[in-house]
Amino acid sequence: MNDVDIELVVESMSQEKQRSNFGHGANYQDIARDWFLRMPIRILEKRRYAGKQLGHQVSLNELRQSFFYRYKKNNKTMYWFDWFAKNYPLWAEINKGDNLRGVVTEVMLTFDIQEALQSLSSTEIYESWNEECKKIKTLKVNAHKNYTHEDIPIDLDNVVRYIRRTEHDIKSAIGKVKKTMEINLVEAKIIEALALAHNKPVTCDISGNTTWMLPQLYYDVDLFDRRYYVTSLALQRMHSTLRKVCLGKGYGIDLNTSVYSFYKLIAKMNNIDSNIITEMMENKTAFRQSVGSVLINSYEYSRVSKVKRAITAMGFGAKSSDFGAVDKILKDKEDLKAFNEHPKIVALKKFQKEILTWAKEEFKDEIKTLGEDFKTGRQYNFKKLLAMKYQQYETMIMTDIIDHVSNCDSAALMLWVHDGIYIKGKVNAKDIQYIIYSLNEYASAEFEKVELWSDKIIDSNEIQLEDAMMGKKTLFAV
Repeated sequence: MNDVDIELVVESMSQEKQRSNFGHGANYQDIARDWFLRMPIRILEKRRYAGKQLGHQVSLNELRQSFFYRYKKNNKTMYWFDWFAKNYPLWAEINKGDNLRGVVTEVMLTFDIQEALQSLSSTEIYESWNEECKKIKTLKVNAHKNYTHEDIPIDLDNVVRYIRRTEHDIKSAIGKVKKTMEINLVEAKIIEALALAHNKPVTCDISGNTTWMLPQLYYDVDLFDRRYYVTSLALQRMHSTLRKVCLGKGYGIDLNTSVYSFYKLIAKMNNIDSNIITEMMENKTAFRQSVGSVLINSYEYSRVSKVKRAITAMGFGAKSSDFGAVDKILKDKEDLKAFNEHPKIVALKKFQKEILTWAKEEFKDEIKTLGEDFKTGRQYNFKKLLAMKYQQYETMIMTDIIDHVSNCDSAALMLWVHDGIYIKGKVNAKDIQYIIYSLNEYASAEFEKVELWSDKIIDSNEIQLEDAMMGKKTLFAV
């Protein structure tokens, strides 16, 4: 954006609305600089992965809220966001979003991503992050939340090695792999700048290794016993590959098929037939492939990922009808119909209905004490109650695991991500599995060793990425 003449832009703004010498608030130069310098970073931070490979998914409403400048024209309130989007667009719409179906607008960016990053100092990126935090805390919908700032140590040297390696490897990557690498590369550079501007290095007296602090913002939900990190650079919500890059060498521990193992335990205790859950848990891949085979209007590579996301959403009470959460995932009426009519999904929905019937009897008195949040209209929302019970159960398991890690001299907790944790050092895997088994015989954990990145360039390499749509680790040869 270095070739933009700010004064010419200011002149155009003055033709739209004559500047007042007695006005308050931001001047036109500041507004223009915010658009050309900071708006590209907001777009990069807020964009989502576009599965069809054409562009980037962004919520224009979120962007509009982040660019809050207004002016009066013919006694009407106008937004500079709309004026700039029309006269100095940073994107071109490919597919328009649909708020009713939760479909996000897909765009092609009209600015050079690397140039946009280079034009900003680490201080400006830090200021942009703080502005985002301030905006989140002042939104009316967040008024009841108590936000807390926290510093989480990251391996900045590993982030830098990842950046160097990816800058080399991306040159030979294609398609979906290249798109994922591009997104992660940009976010890694923003993370590096944010950590440097935050400027809180900590050097170990024994090893001499230095870690840098990455600022985070979170709030707790006591009812669900959960902590939610917010902002576009929240480690908890970050792409798995990038999260591991930041945390550095260690181990990841994740609960396996957690929500359905919870339902299976309930089924055993109440003599409910759970054969469909057994089938799904014993061979997840075959189960998802079978259901995915009927999604004929979806790209073949995306079918299994869509099924996984849809089944997980159903586990948390999502509707599989038109305008439900599953509809938003599948995004095609014929595929949605085929999904709902697949024998395995029919059996799964039958099982869930029986679990819901049990819950309505088991918790009929408790739900009356939980207030309006657990009502839909005049009806009590037992699906939401079951989701809460699961989250409390999940937290109980993870808390026991974290307590065990805390008591191990050989390990330390780095980050808790709801159904998983990242640790430094080592723990006995059998101890972790025993803790889980003692609470639920159908639940288990998956372990992953996280290694440091190398910026050494080799002729033939393999890059392990996580498909952003699937949340599933895959290996791509480049």
